[in-house]
Formats: sequence, C-alpha cells, structure tokens
Amino acid sequence: MIEQNHLDLLLDLNTDENPHSGGDLLDHLRGTHDFLQDWGNDQAVCLGGLFHSIYGTQSYKTESASLEDRQHIREVIGERAERLAFLFSVSIRRGFFEGIGKEKATVWDRVHEENIPVTQADLRDLIEMEVANYLEFMPRTHFTIEELDAFEVNVERGKPLLSPLAYEAIKAGIRSKRIAIAS
Repeated sequence: MIEQNHLDLLLDLNTDENPHSGGDLLDHLRGTHDFLQDWGNDQAVCLGGLFHSIYGTQSYKTESASLEDRQHIREVIGERAERLAFLFSVSIRRGFFEGIGKEKATVWDRVHEENIPVTQADLRDLIEMEVANYLEFMPRTHFTIEELDAFEVNVERGKPLLSPLAYEAIKAGIRSKRIAIAS
C-alpha cells in the first residue's frame, strides 16, 4: 500500500500529468511499486521503485524532479529509497547486470559522467526494480525480438540476485510478449 505522503509528493511533482508508455507516469510508478511489493521486497526497494524515474532515466527524458530536490525527496521517502531512485535514474542500467559478482562494482552515472560504487545488495535491488519496471510497461510498449533477447540475457545474468517471484514474472512477461510479436 502506498502511503498518502508518498502519493502527495508524486502528485506535487505532476507525475499524473507526465506521459509514460501509453498512460501517465504516476500509473507506471504505482504499478512498478506494486510488483515490488507483491514480490516481498522491503519498503525501501518498493519506495525506490515508486520514485524510480522521477529524475528522468536514460530512456525516459522527462524530469518530474530535479536532482537539486534530492534532499527533500530523501526526507519524505528515506535515504535508502531515494538512493535507489537516484541510482536508477542516472545510471546506464545495463551496468546493473554487468556488476554482478564484482568485488568493486560500479554503475556509470550518465549525468555526472562518473562511476558510482555500489554493493551487490544495491545491484540486487536495482535489478529487481528494473524487472518490475519492464514488466509494468512491457504490455504497452513495442519491442523487437532482438530487444527482448537482449533483455532476457540480462535477466538470466541477474537470476542469482532476483527474487524467485520476480524471475518467474518477467520470464512469463517475456514469453507473452514474444507471442504477441509473432502474431
């Protein structure tokens, strides 16, 4: 369940007015949060998912919040949740999968053009968020078989860190999307 103060902040940021994948950003954020919650993730990961693209992302260019707003957002959703949302927003997300198992993993911050050190726990949470993100928008978004293949390679790479529920859900989503493309 999404707390009212979190929803109020998203509304203050006009996420209900920003388009995203055939709907509005607020609906996408809520859907992403709900997958994460249904899979049993802790509140920080669920809130990271609820705010995962408010600063924009590598593919979603709308910035509902400025990076200058980080402190205020951190005060509302908590330090860990905001850090996950920030990392998700500024990173080249394939790096989440490339860092698996590395002792000194980093993700590339495309905004500040620098590497950010991350832990394997960070990567686990970010990969779980990425899978929820994809699963939420996948039914409304055009994919080629090649794009699905590339994402599925990342999913398989991330399997050791993914919750079993997230893994099964994304595999079913990919299968369903393949069927839709073929028909």
